[in-house]
This record gives sequence, C-alpha cells and structure tokens, in this order.
Amino acid sequence: MKKRMWVFIGVAVLVASTCVQADPIASITADGVGNLTSITLDRGTGNQTYTAAQLIGFDLTGVGLNSVRDFSVLSGEGDPGSGNRAALLDGDMNLHTGFVNMLVWQIEFNTPVTNAPGADFVIFDMMTNGDTFTIRKVNGVDIPDVDILKADFTTGLLPSTPQNLINVQRASDGGEFIGNVADLEAATYEGTYAYSTSDPVAGIAIDFSDLGIADGETVTSIEMHGKGALDPVFAAGLPVPEPTTIGLLAIGGGLSLIRRKK
Repeated sequence: MKKRMWVFIGVAVLVASTCVQADPIASITADGVGNLTSITLDRGTGNQTYTAAQLIGFDLTGVGLNSVRDFSVLSGEGDPGSGNRAALLDGDMNLHTGFVNMLVWQIEFNTPVTNAPGADFVIFDMMTNGDTFTIRKVNGVDIPDVDILKADFTTGLLPSTPQNLINVQRASDGGEFIGNVADLEAATYEGTYAYSTSDPVAGIAIDFSDLGIADGETVTSIEMHGKGALDPVFAAGLPVPEPTTIGLLAIGGGLSLIRRKK
C-alpha cells in the first residue's frame, strides 16, 4: 500500500514535493563477488523472481558528481580507464561497483519499461540504510518532485565486501565538479585508496504509478537527484509480468465479485 505525503510551503497551496512509500525487495541472490543473479519482489500479484538476464538495463546518459568525485571498484582493482567508467553502473550486474555521492544521474532504458502492477524499477545503494533521493524527470519531462525516502530501503540485501575507491579529477576546472558523462570518461585519474569501511547493499523498488504514470504506459528515461550522498551501484527496469499471472489476478478479482453478490 502506497503512502503519499504532500508538503506545503507556508499557507500557499503550492506542492513542493511528494513523499512516496516505496516497495520492499523480498530477497536477492548474488555470486561470490557480488554479481546479481536473481531478485524476488512483489509485482502486485505476490512475489515473483527474475533472473538478472530478465531485467531491463540502461545507459547512463547524465551524471553530476560533487567535489569528492569518487567511484567504487572491487578490492584489488583500479581505474577501468576513460571510456569505461560509466559501465561500473550501466554495464555490469555487480552490486559493489558504482558511484559515490552522486548528485544527479539520468538513465535511458535499453527497452521501454511498462507500468505494470506492483514494482517496475529497482535501485541498489551502497549504504547501510540507503539514501534519500528525488525523481524529477520521467521521459525527459519535468514532474512534481517525488522523494524516495531512506527509511523505505530494504537493508542488508548483500553483506559488506571490501572495496577500493577511485578518485578522478576533471582537468578543465580543477576537479570541483563532474557534470556529464563526457567529463566522467575524460577525467584525470588521481589515485586509488582502500575504502575505510565496507558498506552492505540496500535496495528499493519503485512503482511507476507513484510517479504519475498511467497503467500500461511506458517509461524510457528517468532523472534522479541525490539528497547529498546517493551511492548507486545497480538499477534496472522490470519486465511485464507473465500474461498467465495477470490473468490469474483478473480471475481472482472476478471470483471475489461473484462471492460478494451471493
């Protein structure tokens, strides 16, 4: 059941943002180095399990990193090099590789994701309890800000794994900010250092209906803004549930109506 909380500024009827209670992730499985192999979550008809190959990937099309400018690689690994850094988020299934303190990220799905019953989109965050973030654009169009709360993350989905952090610097401005994917890929490699702590992975599932998307409509892109410290390591769209599952839901609803009429 979703919970919306409208936030007002002063006495004016001006909606600043919407807080949405996101969906939990029931469980995941991963291999020995943290590559996702399956995910189980509610699609509105009870829990369904998907293999990693069934999930819908994306391309990272926009990025904003603050002055920390770090990204995470597995322990013992170094900078993947210019042209390969975005792939830490959009090119693998690993739940320990990604970005640290991301302010803005835009993704474009490899195939459109349909708003089906239940969850439609999952995000994993390298943080003990997850990080609050805001969704501001869908399909390239501004929407009223939708806040995804830290408290809604499913925690402890994957135990901690030692990581290294890579630090890069944008040569053109002394490293203050990386504002797009081209900057990320062209940035100067500054160094690698062992992460001082090994954070477990938290995850969250989002129903596109909570973003104002009608049932059956598709989403091709999303823009998200971190509330200061989003550390994304994986995201994916979910496929449309099997027709048999949707059919069973419809049959179940019909039987329920028949019982009420008796």
